[in-house]
Amino acid sequence: MKLKIFPITICIFLSLPVTILAVEVAPRISDREIVEKLVSLEVGQNALQSAMSAGQDSLRFEIKSGHDALRSEIKAGQDTLRAEIKAGQDTLRVEMKAGQDTLRAEMRSGQDALGKRMDDINQRISSQQLTMLALFGAMIALILALFAYIAWDRRTMIKPVVERLEHLEDKLLRELDMNHDKGSSITRLINALRELAKQDEKVATVLRNFSLL
Repeated sequence: MKLKIFPITICIFLSLPVTILAVEVAPRISDREIVEKLVSLEVGQNALQSAMSAGQDSLRFEIKSGHDALRSEIKAGQDTLRAEIKAGQDTLRVEMKAGQDTLRAEMRSGQDALGKRMDDINQRISSQQLTMLALFGAMIALILALFAYIAWDRRTMIKPVVERLEHLEDKLLRELDMNHDKGSSITRLINALRELAKQDEKVATVLRNFSLL
């Protein structure tokens, strides 16, 4: 124990100001006084160590308490933040659901309105189609009636002409005697005139003038 106190004593004497040694001469100290002083120094050192240990314990306790309080505050803040986030998410879900319901209702209303509009358009188109079909049928009927009238009128107009032509044809056939073996009457008359022209020069001249000889 004395060996442990001796270095401490030396450090204390060395730490004293140099001026004190220069001004005053240290009185002679007995061994008993040195021992007492060393004992008192040891007691002070122990008290100082105890105080430092108590201060360190108190500081550790305060630091631990501060850490615990900080953890509690952080945990409370996190819990509050989670609660606020959850409340915000719930509010957002409610708002999104309400918006989706509103959007679905608007889309349904729009689809119903569009379907009604399409039905009206289809009805109008059907009415127009029926009207167009009726007009087209009427036009076709008028065109057919016109063609029938034209055909009847043409037949009515042509029938007398055809009958007259047939009458003329029969008359010519009878008068010209087209069914004779030696040809028609005109052909036989020209042949007779040619035979006569062989004997009569005047007849021959007349036939030549009309390119019949």
